[in-house]
Amino acid sequence: MVAQTAVEDATGSGVHRMRRIVILGNGGHSAGVAECFIGKVQPNTEVIIVPWDFMPEPDDALTFGMGPTPHKKKLLELHGQERFCSAIHPSATVSRRAVCGSAIQIMAGAIIQAKVWTGKNVLINTGAIVEHDCDVGDFAFIAPGAVLLGKAIVEENAFVGGNATVLPGRTVGKDAIVGAGAVVTNDIQPREIVAGVPARHLRWRRDDE
Repeated sequence: MVAQTAVEDATGSGVHRMRRIVILGNGGHSAGVAECFIGKVQPNTEVIIVPWDFMPEPDDALTFGMGPTPHKKKLLELHGQERFCSAIHPSATVSRRAVCGSAIQIMAGAIIQAKVWTGKNVLINTGAIVEHDCDVGDFAFIAPGAVLLGKAIVEENAFVGGNATVLPGRTVGKDAIVGAGAVVTNDIQPREIVAGVPARHLRWRRDDE
């Protein structure tokens, strides 16, 4: 796997060498993120979970402890993209032929196959599968158990719900939402919200969602 991170990537090929890794956001997701660093940091590196508005020290490495939320972009503007590191769970499987952007999170049991490309700040949640040749844009959220089949595209800030399936070659547009359990058989337009089997249009996403 190729990954651009603030510190050495947490894939098992190296260990983090920062004094502290600070997980910003202390909801339920943060505990799973903390597990990503087990056995991958030096003994003197502390991993802490804090509220999202905590002010870290200048030499802290940062990662997100939250799901899809506007707070992420605010934190990136405040602290800078270069300070955020990736978090990849020891039980995740990531092909060496995948290319992942900075600050990606790949949670327990997720599978990333060969020739996958992801942007920055992507969250691929527990047990999700991203098959070969898929593209996943910046800030996309792939929920637990979701499956992206070969050559599917999920654009920037799109949300693919739990156990949803995107069929081969289909596109989920920017800021779109795919409901839990949906099967995407046709391209989804930017800001479109769909659900069902097959996925059907419900409405358009509001600016405040």
